[in-house]
Amino acid sequence: MDTITLEERNLNKSSSSPSSFLIFPNTPNGSSSTTKKTSYGSHKKNVRVFFMDEKYPMTSDQSVLRHTVTTWGMKDRMKTVSVALVLCLNIGVDPPDVMKIQPCARLECWIDPQAQIAQKSLDQIGKTLQLQYERWQSKVRYKLSLDPTVKEVKKLCTSLRKNAQDERVLFHYNGHGVPRPTANGELWVFNKNYTQYIPLSIYELQTWMGSPSLYVLDCSAAGLIVNWFNQFAEQREKEYERVMLASGQSGNNNNVNSYQSSQLKECILLASCGANEILPMNPAFPAD
Repeated sequence: MDTITLEERNLNKSSSSPSSFLIFPNTPNGSSSTTKKTSYGSHKKNVRVFFMDEKYPMTSDQSVLRHTVTTWGMKDRMKTVSVALVLCLNIGVDPPDVMKIQPCARLECWIDPQAQIAQKSLDQIGKTLQLQYERWQSKVRYKLSLDPTVKEVKKLCTSLRKNAQDERVLFHYNGHGVPRPTANGELWVFNKNYTQYIPLSIYELQTWMGSPSLYVLDCSAAGLIVNWFNQFAEQREKEYERVMLASGQSGNNNNVNSYQSSQLKECILLASCGANEILPMNPAFPAD
């Protein structure tokens, strides 16, 4: 392919030079181009210069030579419209399955929970956590659930899912004041009188939260919950397929079972540590 110098590019000094162009030495007759004669040693050649600015329209044959750049972007945007902040701190009582060092990490949202009475600290930590989330997204619905029971978590999740409809719901779980998740895929909450730890199955939490959802799991052995979440999601998928086969229906029906099974693939889980790890206890850093 022949080339031209920058001086030869300026074909018309009265007009500004275009930003880019293509050169084709052998152009079929009838094409729209600018012809420029250049000398290379002892011979002359006609060089076709194709300007790429919009003010130089091109024929259909020439347009296919242009590199088409598509605008990048997410085709399906999804908003997080509701956030559930579930804190199980039980301030003043350490969980029985974790031997904490002394001194150890105590700060929650940069607040010392032992600096004042337990209930005031719990309320202040919950409000501060909400303010931290609001720095990222202020126009969503936040709901606090402090040292809740199973019934309270169920009511919270089902309410947020109902209002969110097909949008995303975020579930933030802080389990610093309860035992680690069980080997059966259960988180811990409390009974009504705060005298017992009550297990909460991830399978039930999936049902209440629906999909799409985002889970933030801030507790020891959080990776265990991720593993069980995936197992329960696969179990729901298989159950749905069996129901569809037994009833003779097509798997493309948009019914409730389809929503609860296949739609769980649109969930995101963020775990603070692995399945066999505990949270750091270095007193130089906050507990969360």
